[in-house]
Amino acid sequence: MTPGNIRLQYGIPESVGMSSKILDTKIDSIVNAGLKAKAYPGCVVMAARKGLVVFQKAYGYQTYDDRVAVREDDLYDLASITKISSTLAGLMLLNTEGKFSPDKTLGYYLPDFRKTNKGNIGMRDFLTHQAGLTPFIQFWKETIKKDGKFKPRTFSYEFGKRYPLEVAQGLYIYKNYRKKMFKEIKKSPLGEKKYVYSDLTFIIAPEIIENLTRQKWYDFITDSIYKKIGAAEMCFNPYKRFPMSRIVPTEYDSLFRKQLLQGTVHDEAAAMQGGISGHAGLFSDANDLMKLLELYRRMGEYGGQQIIGRNVMEDYTRVQFPENNNRRGLGFDKPLLNNSQLPQKDTYPTRSASPESFGHSGYTGTFVWVDPVSEISYVFLCNRVYPTRKNEELYNMNIRSEILQAIYDSIKK
Repeated sequence: MTPGNIRLQYGIPESVGMSSKILDTKIDSIVNAGLKAKAYPGCVVMAARKGLVVFQKAYGYQTYDDRVAVREDDLYDLASITKISSTLAGLMLLNTEGKFSPDKTLGYYLPDFRKTNKGNIGMRDFLTHQAGLTPFIQFWKETIKKDGKFKPRTFSYEFGKRYPLEVAQGLYIYKNYRKKMFKEIKKSPLGEKKYVYSDLTFIIAPEIIENLTRQKWYDFITDSIYKKIGAAEMCFNPYKRFPMSRIVPTEYDSLFRKQLLQGTVHDEAAAMQGGISGHAGLFSDANDLMKLLELYRRMGEYGGQQIIGRNVMEDYTRVQFPENNNRRGLGFDKPLLNNSQLPQKDTYPTRSASPESFGHSGYTGTFVWVDPVSEISYVFLCNRVYPTRKNEELYNMNIRSEILQAIYDSIKK
């Protein structure tokens, strides 16, 4: 640990045993190749070692018309990084307080689910994506008639008592629609018990937090975690708090919301819950996300305070079921089980990632990774889905992994 390493600090890579030359030239070259190939209009890259931020840079523009340059404090739609940054943080906190255990069942925490086919799902299977849940349900498709128009009484173009939840700019959903979504989740079939990534896990999980805390789950996490680590910019529905110029747009949605999405969540199921869901909907700048990653890297300790129990962090960040060929931790993503034997192009997230490392990716192009062994934390934010999700250059060029590898390469042996 560097002296005075209580909160996030900034310094030169050499002071934590890294080469600034390797760091700067490699990352610039990888990111610029991505810009040239139009893998994304712009991005923000941030890296820290031993609690010291050694690299932070914004590249490109928010959109391809090159009007608004990306700034380091721009807010990005984190997509699935929401899972480990909000819901999971809440469960780990409740686990620390002895109110939640991954060794109980879903039905134990949610009486509503007891009589369904999901009542006996163990929380470890639930959080490692091997409970047999359907990967996702396209709830939005059920709101649209054959002629492409919305079914009556589902949406309104005006805010009101019956339509209080904003789905996108100027589009509001019926107040009880979420109940209908949950009915459908309860009725959905269960597949065999093997690793299949599912969004449903983290659509359901906030209900557990609300049952245990008796308060809005996102308020609980904001008060108990974000405020404690000074992550004031991390929020749902940023359009309510920030100027649009700071919020990077995602996709032009021609099928459902019929508009460019900016300030409201990209994910349809999260949008239909008013932008607040445990699986998607969180927005953040790189700096605040880095604070959360540092809390995780330090095994639950930040600013001299043990916020999440060390034993809890160690449990959640380890591979749970290697015997099932499932690489996941509880909620967290992990390297491939045979990572060290693979050629670089086939590794995940990259060849130098230790088996102790963990992180998550997001559909919008976002990525975070933490390695407690090398003491590094890494944030990559971009909007690869602008203007369309069909753009897969980010994956084809393996950009996020290559940057992570460059961070490892810059560590002096």
